[in-house]
Amino acid sequence: MSDLLHQPQQYAVLPRAPHADATIVIPCVNVGVLTRKCMDVCNQTCPQAEIIVLADHVDNNLILPPSCRIIVTGPITIAAKRNRGARETTRPVVAFIDSDAFPGKEWLDSGVRALAGNPDVGAVSGPNVSPPDEPVSERIVGIALKSRFGSHNAHYIKRPAEPRLVDNVPTVNLIVRRGEYLAMGGMDERLFGGEDVEFCARLVKSGRPILYRPEILVYHKNRSFPEFIKQRLAYGGFAIETLIKRVDQTVDININRTILISQLPTAFVLFLLSGVAIPLVPLWAYIWLPVTLIYVITILVEAYRHADRFADIPGAAAALVVATLAPGVGAISRLIGVMPNFRRFYRNDG
Repeated sequence: MSDLLHQPQQYAVLPRAPHADATIVIPCVNVGVLTRKCMDVCNQTCPQAEIIVLADHVDNNLILPPSCRIIVTGPITIAAKRNRGARETTRPVVAFIDSDAFPGKEWLDSGVRALAGNPDVGAVSGPNVSPPDEPVSERIVGIALKSRFGSHNAHYIKRPAEPRLVDNVPTVNLIVRRGEYLAMGGMDERLFGGEDVEFCARLVKSGRPILYRPEILVYHKNRSFPEFIKQRLAYGGFAIETLIKRVDQTVDININRTILISQLPTAFVLFLLSGVAIPLVPLWAYIWLPVTLIYVITILVEAYRHADRFADIPGAAAALVVATLAPGVGAISRLIGVMPNFRRFYRNDG
């Protein structure tokens, strides 16, 4: 990764770069090792950009990189932190990145150029790929997310793909025009999860599609396998339920399709649970068994397709099972009242 890290003084003699028009907004809980790496790489690759970090709390002895400032927000939602960051700057472009990610060297310049060259789009984005040399617990999660089944058909997010217009991208890598973002009201600060999907839905509904380009790239740390389980349970149990209540069901058909896809895990978990009825209704086995077998084979094939190492296939298959079923388990748990307090169980505010 050393080719991504450049000394700030190398830029001292360069003319004004496109990223000089941008502010990088980094929400986090606290400024730990990962946040610090994000700040440092942003400063090294985008030295003329403003960097705003929004944290619950900070160490008073923290030494900041140039062009970086920290705003202490207290424990507010990640959407509220992003909105605060956009309000705190006067630069015309706001680039959102997560605290457990760091940019590729052309990320922000490419994003600012793409916005300037495509006035009809409302935002630009690109892939958030796995960093190299991840531990196996994180690597298998990254493998699962490369699959259509692991990323809800947005598999192009986890690896560079051809440029395209899309209707949904995560805010680990989202670049917008500040004025337009604020005019739309930013992200819904009441949402604990799914705030990026809800924002993208409103943006696309307004006639402003999102441009995906492969060179607008960030490196995003994958969650460990246990944290991935928590995340997917939370998606089903809280974020998806809240999202459905918030998103207008009359929006563009592509957004409706996104909402429908988000509910497929719940339907499939209920289908799998229906297997207990086979002793009472033996004919149901003629449907249940083939469908379940197809699911298992599909999981194994996808794990094999996307794993670079044979030893990673079992773990990748397990991660794919979590990706496809845990949201359904979370949603059902919510409905029957056995879901834990996800504010403690899983944090999604940086």
